[in-house]
Amino acid sequence: MYAISRLHNGSTATPQVVRIDRNGGATPLGAIPQLAGSDWSAGTFSRDGTYVLGGRTEWAKLRLAAGQAPRLIGSGAISSVGGVPSSWAASPTDGLIYGYPAQQG
Repeated sequence: MYAISRLHNGSTATPQVVRIDRNGGATPLGAIPQLAGSDWSAGTFSRDGTYVLGGRTEWAKLRLAAGQAPRLIGSGAISSVGGVPSSWAASPTDGLIYGYPAQQG
């Protein structure tokens, strides 16, 4: 399982990608300075093996490779899901990512 730190509310902390093992231990994989200042709330792996994060208004695509720091390889605005996505997943049928809002509005 993978996750990203979610520090926000004016924090200047740089988001860290972590791998969570079967015992619940977290291993930091590296910081991604370009993601600072955003509120990342969802993540999934896409068909091409990249890790795609979602936030309030944007997405970011990361390349995660063994022995290397995570690398930002794409980003952009997301289509509205009616609120901040609390979860999303890539469809194995069409490859698109679908999200579910944490709150409406």
